Amino acid sequence: MTGARARIWACTLCLIACSGHRSAPLATAPKRPLQPTLVGSASGARGAPSIQLAAFQDGKSLGGTPLILQVGKDYPSQSWIGYATLLAELLNTGSTPLKLELSLQAKPGASEFGESVTYAATLAPGTRATWRIPLLHLRYSRAREWPSQAGITDMESEGALPSLGVGAIRLMARPDGAARLIRLELKDRVVAQGWVDRYGQRCCLEWPGKIGKDGDLVAAENREQDELKQSPADPNLDEYRAWKERPARKATRFFRVERIDGRWWFIAPNGRLFYAQGMDSVVAGIDHRLDAASHGAYAWLPPKDGDFSAAWGHPPGNIKDAEPDWPSFYRVNLIRKWGPSAMDRFRERALSRLSAWGFTCLGNWSDEKLLEQRKFPYVSVGPQTWKLWDKVSYVLPQFQDAFHPNYESGAREVSKELARYKDDPWLIGYFLENELDWDELPVGVFKLPETAPAKAWFLKLLKKQYSSIAKLNAAWKTNATSFESLRWPEDREPTALARKDMGKFMSEFAERWYGAWSRAMRAADPNHLLLGDRYAHELEWEEVVAACARHMDVISINYYANEPPRRIFEHYAELAKKPLLIGEFGFNSLDAGLLTAAVPVLDQHQRGVGYRYYSELAASMPYVVGAHYFQYLDEPVTGRSDRETSFNGFVTVADTTASELVRAARETNPRLYRVHAGEEKPGGTEPRR
Repeated sequence: MTGARARIWACTLCLIACSGHRSAPLATAPKRPLQPTLVGSASGARGAPSIQLAAFQDGKSLGGTPLILQVGKDYPSQSWIGYATLLAELLNTGSTPLKLELSLQAKPGASEFGESVTYAATLAPGTRATWRIPLLHLRYSRAREWPSQAGITDMESEGALPSLGVGAIRLMARPDGAARLIRLELKDRVVAQGWVDRYGQRCCLEWPGKIGKDGDLVAAENREQDELKQSPADPNLDEYRAWKERPARKATRFFRVERIDGRWWFIAPNGRLFYAQGMDSVVAGIDHRLDAASHGAYAWLPPKDGDFSAAWGHPPGNIKDAEPDWPSFYRVNLIRKWGPSAMDRFRERALSRLSAWGFTCLGNWSDEKLLEQRKFPYVSVGPQTWKLWDKVSYVLPQFQDAFHPNYESGAREVSKELARYKDDPWLIGYFLENELDWDELPVGVFKLPETAPAKAWFLKLLKKQYSSIAKLNAAWKTNATSFESLRWPEDREPTALARKDMGKFMSEFAERWYGAWSRAMRAADPNHLLLGDRYAHELEWEEVVAACARHMDVISINYYANEPPRRIFEHYAELAKKPLLIGEFGFNSLDAGLLTAAVPVLDQHQRGVGYRYYSELAASMPYVVGAHYFQYLDEPVTGRSDRETSFNGFVTVADTTASELVRAARETNPRLYRVHAGEEKPGGTEPRR
């Protein structure tokens, strides 16, 4: 294409052109790369390109007492649908950084989830900066972290406001006296309808490699075929992707863990050393949300019959206001490329990519038929614990009561399904759940009915230790009127005695929880490893980790950051005397269509920088036996079933690859065996955020 904006569609025109449009004849002309560009008011949006909400010629002083602006009184419009950005121009007259906090509320004082969203950031000293606060994602998802801006760092957000009806703005800064607000302005006018194109991409943003016509899919496919032909598998790896360069240990037919010269390793079935550099969620598409909030976002939807019928899937049963079926634009694009053989070609291509990129295993939640091909070692999600719902009570959502009399028998029954895997040498082992809220257990147990088994056990312990509620109150610094009304302190640090008592409960609960699953899973399958339950970053309660170590073979943790935390990992390894497996890590950027980013870095190049830095640091740790990248595919721009939109993959919704990330993996992964053996030092630099 020629012309600076010849292929940046006006979204309203895109809506007309794409509705009901079938695939055009395939062509092979390559697309000219473009730099990321936000269309703004040129996108076909109606209304003013910006709305000034507040302006102060000399600046409005901000401090610890909030400045509150209300609709109708201080600014004109409550509905902010159609604007992508709120600009807050601010001045820091002081010599120290300022902590900023800005809340958007459906009505003054609202704080409930869905009624309020709060942004926080740091403003550099002596700086006048324009804080660009994103809005477009609020209708579809929520986010926690954002990339840095000029003069603005440490940007985070919490909450949700899907209506984008803003009845009040609350703004404050600390320390007092140094911050001044110059103006607030709504900016970047975009249409709220039809902003997702027929390939599942954002219409009003351009980036290198974006697909604009079916011919672009073919051109990208031809380029990748040539690249893969020139990328043979690592000759230093055997059929299990284990390390051929080192002498084999004893072969045991199945994977195990072993500490050799102070370093933990997986040992492959043939006895060779194995390091599990994996890819999570290698699947043929993630369904796009299709509900009241997101339906209008799509400029085109595939027909439910004919060629594209396989692109439709079923949403989880608990999603309110959902259509009966949700589309996967990834599957749409596979069908455009490969027709009826799309699913088989997807699996063939995924395996070729992972081999060429140097990965050694398939991570959690990967396609079952892909696992059955036995080309890569793999991990399993383990027993379907949700099947216990009718057998035991729950302490927290998705967290069964380990004190329930049916708990162990229920675990045995559910785990029987694992017997079908017991003879598979390609299976490394099983995870048990994912990111459970262990640190919420102290709060949750006291909110249970008195008859709940977990609460009954704990109250019995406390009544035995403290003969009266007065004595417990004195020890815990609480004011409960009875043991039954006792609550765990959420607004302050618990006393040392309270922590000690809760530690006893956490230890006993975790012992029963892990113990029951360990016995049940090993009874069904005695041959494979138990890989833990994928902690979400650091746990507050060491008692949980200690109980896990008594029953699991590996401690697993999902840790998103610029680098793996050596202090935490070393502590866990010493406490558990077991190896660690990183279940998830990743890096995300907003320059290729995502609305939000879980671990935000500057751009696609920095994603590759982050991959090498994190992967090599992890491999250099003698107690880490692998790290799994989350994930293979980009998440849908309108959100998956839980509204998460924050993760870029190695592969886009159009089944093209993230070239900078792929290049980093190809350069990094062949080094990891030597780095883990201590023969080479970890390389790379910290990614820029």
